[in-house]
Amino acid sequence: MAQEFTPGERYEEAVRRRGERFPGIWTHLGWSVADLEIGRAVLEWVPDTDHSFGAGDGWIVHGGMVTALLDTAMGQSTWTLLNMDEVFLTADLRTEFYRVTTPGLIRATGWVV
Repeated sequence: MAQEFTPGERYEEAVRRRGERFPGIWTHLGWSVADLEIGRAVLEWVPDTDHSFGAGDGWIVHGGMVTALLDTAMGQSTWTLLNMDEVFLTADLRTEFYRVTTPGLIRATGWVV
């Protein structure tokens, strides 16, 4: 059974700003919001060799960069539930990789459970 969430003021702000570039690390790394719902966010990013290291005859995107995108997708989904006077921080984060990430379009989906 899906849980019902109430949108916060920050969700309404994000919807109003849809299509604009987000400041800070978002702009620096080129992340964008592909989809946004109450309690859910999908981010896209196109890492290239500047975000990677050479491995054999190919490139592998740095795991810390991928983890940062995952953390931000999770955070953006939480952000949709907050009002303007509320903030949060990630208290603990653990990432396990099952395969490498190579340069090119990647998507990260975060959702609140």
